[in-house]
Amino acid sequence: MSRPVIRVPDRLPGRACGCLLLRGLLLVGVLWALTLSPVNAQPSSSGPAPAQLPALPRTARIGVLTLGTLDALQPGLGYFVQRLAEHGYVEGQNLTFERRAAEGDATQLAALAGDLVAQSPDVIFAAFTPAVLAAKQAKGTIPIVIPFGGDPVGTGLVESFEHPGTNVTGMSDPSAQVMPSLVRVFSQAMPGVHRVAIFTPAGNPAIEPGLQASRALAAPMGIQILRVDVAGPTNDALDAAFDTAAAQGADGFVFYFTPTTPALDRHAAEAAAQRHLPGIYETRGSVDAGGLMSQTVDYNASFARTADYVNRILDGADPADLAVGVPEQFNLIVNLKAATTRGITFPPDILAQATEVIQ
Repeated sequence: MSRPVIRVPDRLPGRACGCLLLRGLLLVGVLWALTLSPVNAQPSSSGPAPAQLPALPRTARIGVLTLGTLDALQPGLGYFVQRLAEHGYVEGQNLTFERRAAEGDATQLAALAGDLVAQSPDVIFAAFTPAVLAAKQAKGTIPIVIPFGGDPVGTGLVESFEHPGTNVTGMSDPSAQVMPSLVRVFSQAMPGVHRVAIFTPAGNPAIEPGLQASRALAAPMGIQILRVDVAGPTNDALDAAFDTAAAQGADGFVFYFTPTTPALDRHAAEAAAQRHLPGIYETRGSVDAGGLMSQTVDYNASFARTADYVNRILDGADPADLAVGVPEQFNLIVNLKAATTRGITFPPDILAQATEVIQ
């Protein structure tokens, strides 16, 4: 807008001249101010946008429920928390946790889940199938995310992998995929075995599809699969399971028992060595403690991906519509030192497949 021009006569007589001149100057000032006022200002297409007030930080309360111990869960939970920070949720700032652990005692899960639901968290993070079932059976419709979960379809947690249809979603490590893979790798590493005991947690319905798939894989190779339940996460229960396997004539084993602790991992490795029974473990803890080999899901990646689910749910997504993920990577860890001590020689193709070789 151009500035208005007010023409004032060059000469006016006496006092009238002064008054008119003053009025003219005042009018010029008013019109000039109007040209600069926000009311008449036109927005510029190229200028900076008006300053925005800073957005209030989003907040989240997450409940954690595990069948095992919090110490055992912590390494993976660290990856979960780290990924949440990348999404803008930082523990101690706008992210808080309510943690509950059954310490291996499944009978405590119902009460723990009920207590957790009563805290009204935004999301529940549940580890191990019995804990997920307890959280789902507790009153309420709080979204539940899982970092792993056996067979969520077979256990009724979700309707399908593609469309869960319930308040549960996240990552899964279906036993029908993981368990036969352990049997396959172990049979390659120990081609002379004929009777393989699979140690499983007693009362866990998620392992049945894995047993069926393992038997279907092993039968054409002339390998018999023996199911051996482990009563609980104690040294005595592990010893009893190993004794049962030996009594049934097992010449190898697959250790598909979770949750464990560092002490139990160490005892499992010692129990196997004392009975001269070679085996493969689902987790690497026993291999670090002297066990022969393990093939594990990359659980750190699964924990991180679980945080992505939480972020989407906090943004308003319905867990019923978020497809359940499956593991994409396995890590094969071989303890060459333990094998040498026990007089075992691994085939070259096993060493070639190994993600890590402990010398």
